[in-house]
Amino acid sequence: MVSDHKYKRTVNRLQKRLFDSMRVGDRTGGYSVIEESLRYNIRPADIYTYIIGGTLSAIGQLWHKGEITVAHEHLSSQLASNLIEVVLQKSPKLSSNGLRAVVTTPVGERHWVAAQMFSNLLILSGWEVDYLGTETPGQDLAQYVSSTKVDVVALSIILDSNLNQAVDCVQNLKDLPDPPVICVGGPVIKENDENFSDVFVVRDPVSAIDHIEKVMGLAPGRVSLQEMLNSIGEKVQEIRKAKGLNQESLAKLAGVDRAYVSLVENGKQNLTMAALFNLSSALGVTIPTLIQTNPEIE
Repeated sequence: MVSDHKYKRTVNRLQKRLFDSMRVGDRTGGYSVIEESLRYNIRPADIYTYIIGGTLSAIGQLWHKGEITVAHEHLSSQLASNLIEVVLQKSPKLSSNGLRAVVTTPVGERHWVAAQMFSNLLILSGWEVDYLGTETPGQDLAQYVSSTKVDVVALSIILDSNLNQAVDCVQNLKDLPDPPVICVGGPVIKENDENFSDVFVVRDPVSAIDHIEKVMGLAPGRVSLQEMLNSIGEKVQEIRKAKGLNQESLAKLAGVDRAYVSLVENGKQNLTMAALFNLSSALGVTIPTLIQTNPEIE
């Protein structure tokens, strides 16, 4: 969960704004919320889970109450799908970890947003991802996995009516000579996890990625997000001092406040691509200079 009070308050405010926009089909307003979320450096997982996911949940409740039509709900889902891709395109990605995942839903499960979110979070974490969309039959999924080097298969299930099809997918995958790591997620799974006692049940996307990467035994020395932030902060400070700038001067050049620069230099600020661009421009270096292990001050 989001722990910092101010951070959580910002997330809640942005989620309410997105709900107000999506309820009336305001695409421009929806894109504006995502752009602001990225400017505030809200973590992609939190944008997906709390801002977009929370909004879709609220929209779904309106439909259940009969306050909106199915057409309104479908429009909201399509807009959410577009916004999910915007987050992916504008967020920094970790270097490749050499692992490949397949993400899909079982036959009958047409809700794709959760699967799309998880797919994109894997991509941001350095995974190669084959996102198959919805309703992949168990036998076909197993055939695809057997013909492609796949390390992990993730299934998203929203409706309990699709549980049997999900179980069929899992069984087909387990019957392979070299089965992949299998994880299943969705609200219905939490209430029926006895059907998936021998696979990993996803409780939240971030811990799920941490778990499957641990299971896959990623090579020691792989750079974590926090390690990357610490490294960037050290480089920003090193280059700033070499150029004779104090934090306030750098902040003015980058169009941020001094406290923001301080957070970056201490590895406590999650950076978007826009933030990296502004800082690198202000310092007169390239983005790779801030990210690489041993930058040369230009």
